[in-house]
Amino acid sequence: MQLAKWQSGGEYFTYDQQALFYRTDGEGPVLLLIHGYPTASYDWVKLWPTLTQHFRCITLDMLGFGFSSKAPTKYQITEQEGRVMTLPFLIFLHCIEVHKRF
Repeated sequence: MQLAKWQSGGEYFTYDQQALFYRTDGEGPVLLLIHGYPTASYDWVKLWPTLTQHFRCITLDMLGFGFSSKAPTKYQITEQEGRVMTLPFLIFLHCIEVHKRF
């Protein structure tokens, strides 16, 4: 899959006035796929078709990476964790029940 097609299959979630790019597809148990540092959600492109046959897969570009906003800030991994696992993002994706289990 080409990068442009990957982007066109995604959507954006606004958090703290910044746009987080994400993709979701498939049915079944939720599988949240977080890309490495410093890369992007496109890392999952080759596994995506197989995983989405068995799971509801969710992946995103952390702020400053991929198609997400590039605000003038330091993108430290400890700050990214708080943005990715924010309650508003999980509620938006209807995954709050998964969050409560952990």
